Amino acid sequence: MYRWEESAISLLPDYLKTFYLKLMNIFKEFEDELETHEKYRVAFSRKAVQAQPLFWEKLIFFITSMSLVFEVLVINLVYFI
Repeated sequence: MYRWEESAISLLPDYLKTFYLKLMNIFKEFEDELETHEKYRVAFSRKAVQAQPLFWEKLIFFITSMSLVFEVLVINLVYFI
């Protein structure tokens, strides 16, 4: 997430693409809601998110992995019941 532009999506792993687009849209919505003199707040927030790309990547990977583990557990549980 070093680059904050939609063209960078192709560089991301599949499991991050949807999250990245959603995150960009959320920041755009925040920016649209703010007055002109308040828009600097979004820029500071965006830079804070950009400074932690490894954290975000690991978090999304963990969530994705856990959802797959949960699905397997549910399937196994249903099978044994």
